[in-house]
Amino acid sequence: MANKTIQTDEMNFENLKEEDLGEEVKFTFSKDVFGDKSLTCWECGSKMKRIKTLIDLPSTDLKAAIEVFKCEKCNVEYLNGEQAKKYDKVLMIAKAFSKKGFMFERSLNSDGDNYLFRFPAQLTKGWKKHQKVDINPLSATDFFVSVKE
Repeated sequence: MANKTIQTDEMNFENLKEEDLGEEVKFTFSKDVFGDKSLTCWECGSKMKRIKTLIDLPSTDLKAAIEVFKCEKCNVEYLNGEQAKKYDKVLMIAKAFSKKGFMFERSLNSDGDNYLFRFPAQLTKGWKKHQKVDINPLSATDFFVSVKE
């Protein structure tokens, strides 16, 4: 009964009571639940094809090549969880290049042939000593730094 009530459009979420929810439901997810190898179209139920496409990045002239699942009947495109994470990272990088995200200005120091800068403490919560980082040079003055877990 509770499931039927929740699925109808008549549910009043502002006055929702605990007894309206019914019994507790537990879910178990497989290890690769968000890395689906295939998807079924929500519109028509047909199997979707995995394709590469270019997606415009907002507020830039850039495009990102990304894999999507496309329904050939409905012409609808979906991302699985793994693809969505990658797209989120691309959007964050595009936002950083547009200079619209928040920034920290740091002094660049040198120690012989090595150049150093420090990360603000606000960004390093959860980091451990001796962790490794990947540094991807994008240009002579732009770098993408990723802390390995």
